[in-house]
Amino acid sequence: PRSGCGQVGLSLQYGQRESALWRRRGSGQGGRMSPSERQSSSFVESMVAGAVAGFVCDVTLYPLDTIKTRMQAPGGLRATGGLAGAYRGVGITLLGSVPCSALFFTTYETAVPMVDDLCTYLWQPSGELAPCSSSVGAGLELRHCFVNATAAAVGEFVAATIRTPIEALKQRRQVFSQSPTPILLWRGWGATLMRDMPFSMIQYPLYHAAKRSCCASADSVVVDDPAKAALCGSLTSATAAALTTPFDVVQTRVMLADGDRRSMLAIIQDLAASRGPSALFAGALPRAAWMGLGGLLFLGSYELTKCLYHDALQGCERERHVSC
Repeated sequence: PRSGCGQVGLSLQYGQRESALWRRRGSGQGGRMSPSERQSSSFVESMVAGAVAGFVCDVTLYPLDTIKTRMQAPGGLRATGGLAGAYRGVGITLLGSVPCSALFFTTYETAVPMVDDLCTYLWQPSGELAPCSSSVGAGLELRHCFVNATAAAVGEFVAATIRTPIEALKQRRQVFSQSPTPILLWRGWGATLMRDMPFSMIQYPLYHAAKRSCCASADSVVVDDPAKAALCGSLTSATAAALTTPFDVVQTRVMLADGDRRSMLAIIQDLAASRGPSALFAGALPRAAWMGLGGLLFLGSYELTKCLYHDALQGCERERHVSC
């Protein structure tokens, strides 16, 4: 946030970016939505935008995900099919990714203002901002990071209930392996959380920090420019993906294991002992490339869909106001 006497750049609440967009778009034109209508609209908006983002990202970048999975499999890339059948299992993925992405974003967008309110209650009960200073600016930046990281963790926790069985089926299809029994579909739930929660807890604070840096207008309001948001999403997604590759390697091994009851720590120790520490970063390059392009498409599509949804809703509100 930008420091400013009295306000310290906190003109945009963490979970209420739509309020800035409503002020920016057609202020004074058309009807005004009530708080309950706006909350409902925000929920539907997040659900629709998340579903569109998940579909666009997975259809476009699925081959890179297949290559990454085969590189991390016990036999390596050649033994698991090489570059053949890069879209094998994409139907199963789309069946789960669309509702999973929608569930994540609706949970995330709902959790952000709740965590922010909790921070206000615990750290600033009076609701008043402290005097302008660099220490206050740093404190607000840490608060931004905490709020976004916590909300992302909650979103991943909820979304993992759908993502885990889909991942199990998808990864076995990618390496031409037999589908697991139903009881094993959720076996990798813990490993999936260990991969996705750290990723999102790194990605989303970095993503929103990048947006605050490059998308802030003169009055410190963060404007959701889809193009800039896509670039921010690409850089932060690639960074988070590279840092969390070891978790992804372990998750892949757990998902592909048949009758292997070893703990995640035992799998890490075995990999490091048999193939060296570098084995924990197998597939790091395609993972970073895949997630970097994924962030470009996923978050760019998400922000673009939200903007289009806002425009359509604003048009409906103006028509309703004119008819009245």
